[in-house]
Amino acid sequence: MAKTHTRYVCQECGRVAASYMGKCPQCGSFNSMVEEVIHDEPVSKNTAVDAKYDEKQDLARASMATGQLSSPADRLAVYFGHTGPKKCEINIDFGKTRGWVEFREK
Repeated sequence: MAKTHTRYVCQECGRVAASYMGKCPQCGSFNSMVEEVIHDEPVSKNTAVDAKYDEKQDLARASMATGQLSSPADRLAVYFGHTGPKKCEINIDFGKTRGWVEFREK
């Protein structure tokens, strides 16, 4: 069964936070954080320990790209955002490296 939780997303830069903030810590916009209700579902149904991997059970699958940040991130940062209908992107920053992946619903 899917779990439900709330998150807040900046409408200016896409920053995601677990609680409401009057000012976005990433871009500095005031009152731009909008509440979203999330229904978590597994990315893969390949969960049995002794089962053989079955690609048909994946809900999403993509390769991650990497690049260099102009200024280093002092701690691990993970950003998730919708970039279009049934299309999302995840960015992971640490040090001078950014990893990102764009994926679509199958």
